[in-house]
Amino acid sequence: MDKIQELIDLLNQQNKKEEKTFHPFQLVLTVLVSIAAAAGAVYAIYRYFTPNYLEDYDDEDFKDDFDDYFEDEDMKEEKEKKSVSQRVNDVREAAAAKVEEVKGVVSDKAEAVKDVFTDTVEKVKSSVSPEK
Repeated sequence: MDKIQELIDLLNQQNKKEEKTFHPFQLVLTVLVSIAAAAGAVYAIYRYFTPNYLEDYDDEDFKDDFDDYFEDEDMKEEKEKKSVSQRVNDVREAAAAKVEEVKGVVSDKAEAVKDVFTDTVEKVKSSVSPEK
């Protein structure tokens, strides 16, 4: 009987050792699963209580867009019908306006350069000529 009791005690000791072993992987996995479950529940509740705004839109609101598309194409065709000579005249007018603008800028710059050059020549003349 003593031997049986010893065997039972040994088995109890082994069971206690097995119960005391700590598995950090098991703890981490348990925490992650519980967080995922809580997040899933919160998301499900959010989706349930959030109104569906797409139900507020009617299909009739978008029917006019189809007609607008064809109206835009008609306007494009009208622009294309504009004569080539009219387009050439428009380009000539725009080019002439740009040329006049550039002429004004160039003449202003030329005047500024002329003034600087004249001042420089005067300074050189005064420094070269002997003072009396």
